[in-house]
Formats: sequence, C-alpha cells, structure tokens
Amino acid sequence: MLRCGIAAARSRAARKEVVLSPLAATAFALAILGLLLGLYCFHRARASAGDAAGGLPSAVFLFHGDRLVDACPSARQRLADLPRDGAVEPALAEAFASFPGIANALSDLLRRGREFDVSAPSGALRGRATGDWRRLELFDSAGAIATRVAEQAPIPIWRETDDGTVTWGNAAWRALGRDRSAADGPLVPPERRGQGPARIAVPRPGVGPDLWLEVTSLPDPPGGWLNYAVDVSAEVGAKRTLRNFVDTLTMTFAHLPIGLAVFDRERRLSLFNPALSDLTRLEPDWLAARPDLFGFLDRLRERHRMPEPKDYRGYRNQLAEMEAAAAQGIYQATWPLASGETFRITGRPHPEGALAFLFEDITGEMTLKRRFRTEIALGHAVMDRLDCAIAVFEPSGSLAFANAAYRSTTGMPAPPESKDATRDEDAAPMGIVEATRIWQDKCEPSPVWGDLRDFAAQTHDRAEWTAEVQLKTGARLSCRFAPLPGGATLCVFSDLPGSG
Repeated sequence: MLRCGIAAARSRAARKEVVLSPLAATAFALAILGLLLGLYCFHRARASAGDAAGGLPSAVFLFHGDRLVDACPSARQRLADLPRDGAVEPALAEAFASFPGIANALSDLLRRGREFDVSAPSGALRGRATGDWRRLELFDSAGAIATRVAEQAPIPIWRETDDGTVTWGNAAWRALGRDRSAADGPLVPPERRGQGPARIAVPRPGVGPDLWLEVTSLPDPPGGWLNYAVDVSAEVGAKRTLRNFVDTLTMTFAHLPIGLAVFDRERRLSLFNPALSDLTRLEPDWLAARPDLFGFLDRLRERHRMPEPKDYRGYRNQLAEMEAAAAQGIYQATWPLASGETFRITGRPHPEGALAFLFEDITGEMTLKRRFRTEIALGHAVMDRLDCAIAVFEPSGSLAFANAAYRSTTGMPAPPESKDATRDEDAAPMGIVEATRIWQDKCEPSPVWGDLRDFAAQTHDRAEWTAEVQLKTGARLSCRFAPLPGGATLCVFSDLPGSG
C-alpha cells in the first residue's frame, strides 16, 4: 500500500509538471515577442524622426542621467572644450544658444527624461530618453552643411560685388592673402566675368613665382559674383617649359641646312624649320597652318618638288607606303626632281606616334658622284686603249682593275657594261694567286710569279722592280711591278721589241 501511494504521488506530480511546462513556454515566447516589437517600434520611431530632421545626425551626445558618458568624434570636434564626464548642461546650453528654449529643454531631458525637438536656421536639435539614458542629437541644416563644405573646400571660393569688394571667402581664398576691399581691384577683370574660365596670375612677392588660377565667375544676383578657382600653376609651368623646349629646338634647327618636318599622331605638321620652306618652296604661313601629311605631300607634287608619279592611284599607294615605312623607321628614298635637284628623304618614328621627315639637298653630292664616275670611266677607257696589259691588285690581293689588253692576254671575261648587270656570284674572285697561276700556265718556268706574290703581300719597304718572262709561244714580255698608295700593287706587261 505504501509503495502504491508513493507511486500515485509521483504520477500526480509528473502530470502536474506536464501541464505547467507548455504554459511557461508560451509566456516566455510572448515576452520575447513583445520585447522585439517594442524595439522595432522604438527604432522605427527614431528613424522617422531622423528622416524628419534631415537625415543622420551630425553630432550625438550620450548621457546617463545628467552626466555625459560618451560623444561621437564630430561632437567632440564641434565642442572640444566640453569635458568627457561630469555635468555639462550649462556648457551645452551655451553652445546651442541659437536654439529657442534650449536651456529648459535640456534640463527637462536630463532630469525628467522629457523628450524635445527644437529647430533653428542652423539645423535641428533633438532629445530622446530611454530609461535612465539620454541622447542628444544635432542635425545640420542644408545651408549649414553647404557653408561648411564651401569653407573647407581645397580650392579658393569667394563672393564679390561688381567693384571687386569681397563679401565672403573660404579658407583657401584667405590663404591667398588678398585684400577684401576693392583696393586691389577684382581678381577677374569685369569684361571677362561670365565668359568662361579665365586664367589669372596672382603675384606672391617674397613667396615664390606667380600663382596661376583658372577662375570661373558666375552671377549672383543682385549685384554680385561667385568665383571658383582652380590652381593650374603646374599646367602653366609645363606648357611654358614645353614652349621653351620647342623654341630651343626651332632655334637649333633654324641653322641646319636639312629640312625638318614633324607630324603628330594625327598626322598634322607640328614642327618645321626654315630650311624646309627653302627646300620645298612652300610658304611659311601655309606650313604654320599645320597641314596634314597627305596635304603636305600633295602640295609638294603641285610645286614639282617631288618626283612626278606615273598615275594618281599609284601615287596614293606610294604615300600610304611612305607613311607606313616611316612609322617603322625604314623609309629612305632619293627624289630626282625635274629641276635637276636631288633630295634624300628620311622618315623616322617619334614618340607619341609622331613621324619626322628629313629633307636633304644632295644635288652637289650626286653631281660629284656622277663626275667621279665619269672620270673613272674615262680613265678606264684610256687604259683600255693602251697596248700593254695593266692590272692593279688591292692590299688584300684581290684584283681591283684590269684593262682590255690584260683581259685579252689572260682570257678574263669583259666587265659588265651596264650598271644593272650582275656578276656571277658562284664565280671565284680573281686574286693575285689565281692571276699568277694563269701566267705560270702561259709562260715558261720562272721565279718571277713567286716573287710577285711575295711583293704584293708586303706592307712596307717596297720598291719598284722589273723582270722578263717568256711565253710558251716564244714571245718575250717585259714586266714592271710598282707599289701604289694604300698598299695596292701595279703590274704592267708589255711585248719586248723583236720577240715572237
């Protein structure tokens, strides 16, 4: 019976626990849900209030009761003299004195947790309470934000009247050291106001070179101007340096007899020297107008300062090939002109995709070459008319010249009559060794040919000498060997009277 009673009691206790556990769980869940709902409504109310006040607060102060316990960085920056802890109500009331009734509102917030919202031209101030915690939030107005942005802008901004009196200027403008009165006159001349950016030099005596500003002036009715300046001193200095460099190049190239034409990446003439105008007979004013490459070449063609093309299509193709070759740095051509002049044209690539062409008058050089070739041809013709066989060997032993009598005697082939003829690349070059072997085959045994090879190989202490040899035909030859300037060797073979 006792065991049954104990078991029954345990059974009733277990059933009671089973009944109470669901009730406790439900109550706990409802409490959590209520808390979350309260927090949600609280944050929604704060967000709505923030939107109504103009967005996020610019400064926040956190209190526990009437004691300041924390503040955001912007709040510390705005109110740097406030202590981190301790009663700060009087200091806050003084700092926010522009807000109406702020002293009483702060007292009610900190002591009684009474929330408030006050506004002023500079913005809005809001107090909120949650239990013993107090929160003070400052919202700047759009005008205050704009003023702070303009004041802290890194470029000079100022407002001035029509006569140049400055009524407001930010920190960057004050750093220029300008007088606010109209004594210095307006920085931007009145006639240039409202005409787009104007570049103005601001003197800085005792500090350094002038400060160059690019100022944009906009009307600010009634009777005023808003000015925004950008420092362009680096750009002005770079342009001045570039201009000086170009002037230096121009002065340097002005004394060169070679014409220079530089075309930029757009293929427009960007630089030329006086020699280009003299050689091409193109007017400097026309060249200064920066014609493009094809226009420049077309004008040369019109002035007969380039070879006349056979057809226009081939001419245009030639210009395109000329540009492509110059860009690769391999263009070089000789232009024979109808006037009898000759130009050497060289094209080279320049930085940034530019092209440079050099025009060189080589008329004198070509005339000298033609005259030299004529004289050489005349000398060869005279040598060919002589009865004696003549040959000249270079210091290396190669045959440099042989007249007709020598070639006939030794059986050598005649040289090409045309400059376009080509020699047989497979044929072995004629040298002193090959020549003496030919003579040895045609003559009776003689030590002359070995002595000749030794004589031609010597580089100094050489003297003219003579000898006689007999051909296998019975004829006798007189041989004369003489040193020539530069280490060359002259060989002359002539028939002896009464031989053969």
